[in-house]
Amino acid sequence: MSPPSFHPFHLHLLQSLHSSSNGGGKKDCEDDNGGNEVDAAFWKMVHQFLQEREGLTKQLRHVSSMKRIEQEALLFQKEQHDESTSPPTAKRAKLSPHSSSPLRLSQQPPEPGLKCFGLVGRLVKKRASASETTVQRKTTPYAPILTQVEAEIGVLETKIHKARETLLSHKQQAMEDLLSRAIVEESALLAFGGSHSNNNKNDFQQAQLSLLATNLQLWQMLASDMRQVVQTTTTKSATTSAY
Repeated sequence: MSPPSFHPFHLHLLQSLHSSSNGGGKKDCEDDNGGNEVDAAFWKMVHQFLQEREGLTKQLRHVSSMKRIEQEALLFQKEQHDESTSPPTAKRAKLSPHSSSPLRLSQQPPEPGLKCFGLVGRLVKKRASASETTVQRKTTPYAPILTQVEAEIGVLETKIHKARETLLSHKQQAMEDLLSRAIVEESALLAFGGSHSNNNKNDFQQAQLSLLATNLQLWQMLASDMRQVVQTTTTKSATTSAY
């Protein structure tokens, strides 16, 4: 897992971007700097996720470690089983103490500790499953939050695309207006006045675009951190169910 990129101060900045247009009301309505409606319950869940993230990440690492031990145990047992049931070869054949005929490994006493190793593997599997279930139960409430975050990202990406098109259109229009004016003193003054007005409008739109881009980046950082916990848990659970 990569280090977290979204921290509590990012959450405060994101909240301020959404509440700046409505005077800090209980509900943040859709505005030029944000996307979908975001209520207080959502922010509370995000804050709770940031508090629990470190513990959940440690538990996920613990589950992954136990899963690797379990897989190694299963692989070892399979190799031993395949070896004991395969026909004897010149290298693997052994002589019985009372006979000159080869003695198959399947007829030999089991290697010391092999049964204990299998028992340890089963215990590890049981503990891994229990830990995975616990982590999944803790992360399940964050799944709809992640869905809402991803929806917010989609809305902002659409707004940014439209804002860029509008800004480009206004800049092109301002340039065409300047080029179409007659080059005389009076017309030049008028052109200067029109250009100043267009520049102010373009500056405002550029500022709005910058706010949208900042907003989008914050949501993307939050989504990236949440996916590492929520989707990792979901994937592990689906893999376990497949077996």
